[in-house]
Amino acid sequence: MIVTVELAAKKNAELGFPALVGSERQIAWAEQIRYNLWVDKGRRTEENEFAYSQARKEHGEEAEKQIERMKELFEKKCDKIFSQTSASVWIERRYELPRMLIGMNHSIARGLGVKPYGDNVL
Repeated sequence: MIVTVELAAKKNAELGFPALVGSERQIAWAEQIRYNLWVDKGRRTEENEFAYSQARKEHGEEAEKQIERMKELFEKKCDKIFSQTSASVWIERRYELPRMLIGMNHSIARGLGVKPYGDNVL
């Protein structure tokens, strides 16, 4: 998703993310990276919901405790990522961070004993 620096900075501020530290150019670039990752997190959250519904179908009520644990772990990891204030870290990890979200999705699905979202769509 391509967004302007101004829109990304505005959205990040509305989301309550901390101010970034770095040069003006670093901050501008990192604002875009951070907002795009936030959008990607929304897609990954939807995919997690698919895994949760599959787990409920396959494992019934006993899956609920595990689902809550997985939701909590996902949110904690995301909170840690989005609390990063160094613009240079956002830039340096711009390719790694989306892969981390995908990896967390796959870990959640495996932890629940179901296939990851992409594996079910084929």
